[in-house]
Amino acid sequence: MADKLKTWWSQSKTWHHVLLGLGMVVFLFMFAIATVRIVNYGKILPGVSARGVDVGGLTKEQAIEKLNAKTSQYLNSDVSYILNGQATTLKPAQLGINFDNSEMVNRAFMVGRENDIITNIATQTALPFTKEDIMQINVDKENFSSSIIQFNSVSAKPSQNATYLIKDGKVEIISGKTGEKIDMGLAILGLTRQLSDLKSSINMPMNTVAPNRSNVLLERQLGYVKTITQKPITLSYGTKSWEITQQQLLDWLYIENQEKPYKEDLLNRYYRTPAQLSDFKIEKQNVVAFLNEIAKEINQEAVDATLTISDGRASVFKQSRDGKKLNIEKSADAVIAAAQSNSSSPVVLAVDVKKAAVSDENIDSLGIKELIGEGVSSFPGSTPQRLQNIRVGTSRYNGILLKPGQVFSFGEILGEVGPAQGYAESKVILDGRQEFQYGGGLCQVSSTIFRAALNAGLPILERTNHSFQVSYYTQPYGVPGVDATIYYPAVDFKFKNDTSKHILIQPEMLGTNLTFRLYGTKEKEGKIRGPFFNFGSLDPNAPSQTTFYRDVIVNGAVTKTDTFTTYYKSALDFPSSN
Repeated sequence: MADKLKTWWSQSKTWHHVLLGLGMVVFLFMFAIATVRIVNYGKILPGVSARGVDVGGLTKEQAIEKLNAKTSQYLNSDVSYILNGQATTLKPAQLGINFDNSEMVNRAFMVGRENDIITNIATQTALPFTKEDIMQINVDKENFSSSIIQFNSVSAKPSQNATYLIKDGKVEIISGKTGEKIDMGLAILGLTRQLSDLKSSINMPMNTVAPNRSNVLLERQLGYVKTITQKPITLSYGTKSWEITQQQLLDWLYIENQEKPYKEDLLNRYYRTPAQLSDFKIEKQNVVAFLNEIAKEINQEAVDATLTISDGRASVFKQSRDGKKLNIEKSADAVIAAAQSNSSSPVVLAVDVKKAAVSDENIDSLGIKELIGEGVSSFPGSTPQRLQNIRVGTSRYNGILLKPGQVFSFGEILGEVGPAQGYAESKVILDGRQEFQYGGGLCQVSSTIFRAALNAGLPILERTNHSFQVSYYTQPYGVPGVDATIYYPAVDFKFKNDTSKHILIQPEMLGTNLTFRLYGTKEKEGKIRGPFFNFGSLDPNAPSQTTFYRDVIVNGAVTKTDTFTTYYKSALDFPSSN
């Protein structure tokens, strides 16, 4: 019994020592943890680093200051980006890289504090042995991507498609070559990781780029291409001919559906992905572009015949010319068909012909068979320069043909007025003054045509009188008022051919007398009554007003009467510049 008691006591004593030892270990461990927490109160725990920079034992402010000094220096330092063994230097800040040190320090501070007490104790215990490195990097994606693309444009080696070549009249294949480009996906991941580690030299990953057009495709299509380009194609029209060379035919070939559309992601946005290649075809728009140049030699506007009155009837004074226009669509189809059939015959171009509206073939149908109206004026005392302008201006209206319903515009037909057109400087009325300009005296022409239109019974659409009386426009009436001034485009004279037939204008100038005759089919006539003074006299230095009437007569009966009242200012209100 005594031995058993002794044994029990001995065993109890041993367990007591064990429990006491364990208690001491736990106490010391807890004391160490507590000491660490007390010593590092308000500080980052030892063993924690941020982007490789030891921040353990530092307050947040101290850690941020330490990181700012390190990262600021790095962001503005030169970093070498190695592409194919060649270095390109650029600062990380230029790439759109930014280190969020405040966020990184906050995360570092929470290591060993952010979980439950057991997990936190475990983390704190392991930190001296395992370490904890916090990384936080912000990237401006647009700036970053643009920089990568710029790197690629400098260092990438584009692939070269296999192509055909005409040599000594025969088609040969030039082999394609592979290229290289930056692997965009790996570049983004790798750069982000390496920049986070503050490395000063970074390798850029490259990918091999296969050509879109391979030798295999060209070999498969070689027979077709040889057929297309076997010999030049001749185009013809009339006496003219043009040649499409073998090289041009080769250049016009294209491949349908050669490439897929862009994919809207960073990896593929700037690089096309090869697709299933189809057959070669002749690009029609290339043929059209070639034909457009030929059209410049073929196309011409239709020109009506110039008519004159001979023995009381209209005859052709100057022959007409039909209009021509190359039919691009039909001609392009014919060229492509000829190339594909390897025809040896010339391709006759399709040309659309537009007949002239007036020619010796249809002159009798125009209805120009009699005088329907005549206007006359005389201008004795005109200077040689004024006479020259009247003569040049009159020639612009010789043989003018008006279609039924057409409006005659004096200014549109007259065109430019200057020395290049043969005009001299003579006096005009402009902006309240009398001054010398090219074309002075052209109102004599417009006034004479005005009188012819009145006598033909044609409707007057636009007419402006002179500012003051001018003696040249008084005769043969003896009283002013039947005049029409022009200063195109501000002032124009217009009338309309409201007859059912064409009207031919035929002028004649003899000395200081001008006559305009209108020929057509006489469906009506005009008769002028007046002009009469309402007040004033033939004195141009005094204001005056006149009125005349134009009766339109059809089958002997007056169907309409037009009234034209004209007010003239004093010529003294318009001083002469000379």
